[in-house]
Amino acid sequence: MSDFYSVHDTQQGYMKIIDPAKGTQVGVISPRGQIVTPPIVSGNQVSFVVQDPAGIKTGCVYKLPTGALINTFRA
Repeated sequence: MSDFYSVHDTQQGYMKIIDPAKGTQVGVISPRGQIVTPPIVSGNQVSFVVQDPAGIKTGCVYKLPTGALINTFRA
């Protein structure tokens, strides 16, 4: 496993976690809403904001490469 990962928004309701050193997909994130900001990778975490159908925006932080949800916050 690499110490550096990239996250790609597929525009189809999920995000791919990529290991750029190997050029392979190592995980998938299925956000709970429409993604409204680009993913920001910092170390072994990625964060972005999603919007639910009611218009409420929530920030999400996921662990890389597992794609496990770490934290959410009101955005």
